[in-house]
Amino acid sequence: GSETFDGALDEIKISSTLKTAAEIREYYGALKDSTSNNNYLTDAGVPNYSLDGAVGNKGAYQLEATSNQYFDATDYNITSSFTIEAWVKPESFAIESRILCRGDDTYEHYDLRVNTSGYLVGHYTAVTTSITVTDTSTQLTIGDWNYVVFVHDDTSDEDSLYVNGIRTKI
Repeated sequence: GSETFDGALDEIKISSTLKTAAEIREYYGALKDSTSNNNYLTDAGVPNYSLDGAVGNKGAYQLEATSNQYFDATDYNITSSFTIEAWVKPESFAIESRILCRGDDTYEHYDLRVNTSGYLVGHYTAVTTSITVTDTSTQLTIGDWNYVVFVHDDTSDEDSLYVNGIRTKI
């Protein structure tokens, strides 16, 4: 596919709870595994699983953009605030590539992606609103693990991006 992530993904999560800056920094520095929310993703295009993971040496999925490999969150319908977080190890920035995307004609659409300059982009569309936020300060590092987070606060209508536990400029 033309927008699938080219590199490795580890510990990708999405939750219907807001995470504070302190919680994001705590997770970045800790070796936590999964939540109790049971928010499962479906893999498409059969990504390869390798032992080169970012968290706890438990392995990671190797995705190839040219093979249209990605994770699908179609069954996870968010109707308010959310947090998307993942460890990513990009191999290139040749194309704008999605880390996680959910969208159809029935429910809200959201995604977290990396643009061709290596910066995070978060997007959320609901019935009455559409926002896109782009990091302008912290480029991801090709070949290194980067902890990335997109937070949408529905109550305050505030959106934030984080790279390696640090809130970026948007």
